[in-house]
This record gives sequence, C-alpha cells and structure tokens, in this order.
Amino acid sequence: MENVEKLFADSKLDNDVDLKACVACLSFIITSAVRYNCDNSALFSELQQLGLPREHSVSLIKVTTDKTAEITKKLEKISLKIHNLDDVKIDLEPECHLAMMNMTIDGKETSVALTPLTVDVLLENLKAVLSKMKELDNYGKRTV
Repeated sequence: MENVEKLFADSKLDNDVDLKACVACLSFIITSAVRYNCDNSALFSELQQLGLPREHSVSLIKVTTDKTAEITKKLEKISLKIHNLDDVKIDLEPECHLAMMNMTIDGKETSVALTPLTVDVLLENLKAVLSKMKELDNYGKRTV
C-alpha cells in the first residue's frame, strides 16, 4: 500500500478516499478476471472501455497473467470448503430424551445434543435439500 501511496501522491485526487477506491476497483477487476478465466483480449477491451490508457491496460494484463497462479491459490484458500467427516457415533440417553452425536471432522471431535424436535427439523431440512438437489440435477439434464 505504501508503494501505491507514493505513486498516487503526484495525482490531484484525494489521497485517502480515491486511493482506496482505485485499489478496491483494481483488486476486483484482477480477481474477477482470474476467477472467471477471462481472456487477455477481453480483459484488455474491458479496461479500454473503462478509459484506462493503453499502457496501463497492458501493465495490468501482464501483472494478471504473471500472478494468476498466486491469485488462484488465494481464491481457493478463501473459498467454501467441505470438510471430511471421519467418524460419527450416536449415544442415546433415553432418560433425558436426548441423543448425543459425536463427530470427528478433519480430526477434530465435536459433540451435538439432539432433542426429538431438533431431529425432526434436521430431517425436514435434509429432505428439502435432497429435493432441491434432485431438482437441480434434473434441470441440468433437460434438453432444449
């Protein structure tokens, strides 16, 4: 950020607000280009339409191309992950009308107390998710 502030010092823009806006905009453009595997010519065209000088557009494309692997790793790191369910054990406690579900997820043990009501709600939610998954699966198989 210090390097950006030095480069930005010569401009006539408000250092604090405009600098942050420019950095946020460039960050969004570059990460979106990498995330959606944007072609360099399409990115160049879009940058030109935004009014960036040709030299700046070429520089941004070069940086994007050079740093694609690093940006992709960062995006993967912050994206939604599905954890491995290693083990599940259920201990019924009839006197309390309770079931203790002990799970091991990625090596970490977690316990959840399930009452009859929470089991019913969980079951209904799982049925709704299954129905939605089937609907989406059938949607992808439709012919046009």
